[in-house]
Amino acid sequence: MKYLGIDYGHKRIGLALSDDSGMLARPLHIIESKNALENIANTIEENNVDLIVIGESVNSSGVHNPIHTEAKQFIELLSTQTDTPFVFVKEFFSTVVARGSVGKESLHAYQSKKPESAHADAKAAAVILQRYIDTLPK
Repeated sequence: MKYLGIDYGHKRIGLALSDDSGMLARPLHIIESKNALENIANTIEENNVDLIVIGESVNSSGVHNPIHTEAKQFIELLSTQTDTPFVFVKEFFSTVVARGSVGKESLHAYQSKKPESAHADAKAAAVILQRYIDTLPK
């Protein structure tokens, strides 16, 4: 199975893709949120994606964050472009993990203005996707 991971954000969307065996996630690229539907639909088709795995944004209490509503609306729109099924996977600290921040640094991981911080969106998508893959029976 081939999987596409999505880390949805207001400005940017990080994408990750599994290998052909469906066992390993890797960052793919980042796209601007405003023109993402066609780009993602093309990525799905070009890579023969079997399942979309999108991050479910929740706070530490398990309550959906405001961005979750946007992500849900986005995936509903994407469903009009492709018949590829999707699943939501909780994305606890995926950006923090993607940026390699731990301890005190993790408090500032979301606020980083470093140029490489944008690449963390694709890495966060890979974290989300790998978490899903790791739950699958081997």
